[in-house]
Amino acid sequence: EECNKSDNVTHTHPHQGPNCGIVPINFTDRMLDGNSKGTLRDYIPNEYEAPPKNKNASNDDEIIMHGLGLVALRDVKDEELFYDYRMSPDAEAKGKGGDEYPSWYHVWDQDAINSRWDVDE
Repeated sequence: EECNKSDNVTHTHPHQGPNCGIVPINFTDRMLDGNSKGTLRDYIPNEYEAPPKNKNASNDDEIIMHGLGLVALRDVKDEELFYDYRMSPDAEAKGKGGDEYPSWYHVWDQDAINSRWDVDE
């Protein structure tokens, strides 16, 4: 049975910070097809219609898909994974007297939100 582990990562709780973070990954042609025991391409659920124009900085290998890897920020054992989603605030809803975020969401790191979404406090 295949399982997408990102389905098991929830947004951090108000009083407990994230225990994992993300790193960007470029899935390259060589990386996906170079394995003699099989191909990693089977685990990439999609690919670009037209490949991105940029090349991988380390060599001229074509980038097939950009992705994200999940990395533990500390030792994690027998516990749920939490990640700061850093959602984009909904300025239009706020302007109409609504909420910037869904009711289940809370901002864990306001500086990261401000930086990522160019938000003025």
